[in-house]
Amino acid sequence: METTSEEYASRYNPNELIKRIESRSGQISPSTRETCCLALLKKNPNLRQVAEVWSVYYGSKRTALNQVDNYKRAGSDVFSHALLQKLDNLREVFNENGMY
Repeated sequence: METTSEEYASRYNPNELIKRIESRSGQISPSTRETCCLALLKKNPNLRQVAEVWSVYYGSKRTALNQVDNYKRAGSDVFSHALLQKLDNLREVFNENGMY
């Protein structure tokens, strides 16, 4: 999954990724949207914006936070150390802002 999110991160800017994530078009599959969520985390330095986009995509802030935890459990076998660190940082944004 990370290789694909790397491709999206290199191909699209954060605003384009957000448009793909929020698209209601049937042409963009849920797995593509989820991959774009990871790409957005990699590419966008504004973690508050990432947290909001993830909250909208996953339907609630609690569900988005649960997804962060699910990704963290996958660990270094699936994700790079840098991405795991960004997941930690995103989790802090959710916690600091009482977002869950």
